[in-house]
Amino acid sequence: MKPDFTAPWLYQRMIWGGLWVLLVVFPSMNKGVLVCGQLFPSRP
Repeated sequence: MKPDFTAPWLYQRMIWGGLWVLLVVFPSMNKGVLVCGQLFPSRP
């Protein structure tokens, strides 16, 4: 079950990942600091 790491396979996952980011992150940007902190945690 090893996928072929070809350009079309990778691009398809990048596009779907970008669409999920738009659906999840952007609507919560106006929620406040607490939600944004949970979505974008700072690195230690």
